[in-house]
Amino acid sequence: MTASIHDTKLPPVALVVIAVLLWSTGGLFIKLTALDAYQVTFFRSLLAGITVAILTRKQGLRINLFGVLTSIIYATLLFLFVWATKKTTAANAIFLQYTAPIYILVLAPFVIGEKFHWRDLATVIFCIGGMSLFFVGKLEVSDYQGNIAALFSGVFLGLYIMLLKHPRAGGNAGHGGNAERGTRNAELSTLPSSVTDELGVPSEADDSDSALRVPHFASAQDRKSKIENRKSLNPAIAVIYGNFLLAFLTFPSGIAALPTMVTLDWLAVSFLGIIQIGIAYVLFIKGVTRGTRPLDASIIGFIEPLLNPVWVFLFVGEQPSQWALLGGAVIITTVVIHTLIQYRSRPALST
Repeated sequence: MTASIHDTKLPPVALVVIAVLLWSTGGLFIKLTALDAYQVTFFRSLLAGITVAILTRKQGLRINLFGVLTSIIYATLLFLFVWATKKTTAANAIFLQYTAPIYILVLAPFVIGEKFHWRDLATVIFCIGGMSLFFVGKLEVSDYQGNIAALFSGVFLGLYIMLLKHPRAGGNAGHGGNAERGTRNAELSTLPSSVTDELGVPSEADDSDSALRVPHFASAQDRKSKIENRKSLNPAIAVIYGNFLLAFLTFPSGIAALPTMVTLDWLAVSFLGIIQIGIAYVLFIKGVTRGTRPLDASIIGFIEPLLNPVWVFLFVGEQPSQWALLGGAVIITTVVIHTLIQYRSRPALST
């Protein structure tokens, strides 16, 4: 599984779509278990942290201050969503969390330098409009605590997605680590002359005989890549430590559930931790760090609350309303059009 995830040639945006599809199964499997929200959180987070650590272990488990901050943001958004789901309706929690694109739209130019596009604003407006239709007749404001928690979970979701593309996310304040590098020649040109001389990298003055030094040049590239890999930060490090933090906080609830858990409970939390969170986040992070804009990733994320009731309808029998079907059509159309316009002329970034 590790090799297939890291060696995939799928476009970055396709990886984000697959991740969101996996996320959308969360509601179904949470409904299939009798465990409460805190118990589900413990097992899901514990298994997710272990899964992501195993799948990305070659990228290291080192963490810095930036990684600690991102881990706390990630854990907070998951905890706030659980809290919101307990204090208000699931519809409120999902809808308010998916206000994340609004915060990305506003903050991305300042946090990560993303260029503002008017079509992005239009896309966000249409998606939120479709989402509001999806929950007509279901939204309630009786419990302000749950609604506020859900709203802030959207803020933290937006922050987390943006920080995946922050220059310091790769563990290096000066560049984005392994996220979006140029050609190998461009990378090596940033090295001091003393280092390039030691590695045997040809200088501009040596262009005439550079062809004769290609084998040595390739070796230098490999050595330079290994040096950078050792210095860079695992882009999934926040998911690993964020999930372990949540597992630690909900440990008492998880242990209390062990005597009463049945096979279906174990199957449900195993799927949620290993696949719905673990593998999905590895794919999502890979897609974002390799070329999908944070705003585009959050817009594609609208598919998750759209498909959640679809899976529940197919396997549990809950019927979505006509308003939900209309809202879903608006969201799908908007996301498809936006994605096609955004990526029709953009080549996929390679590994």
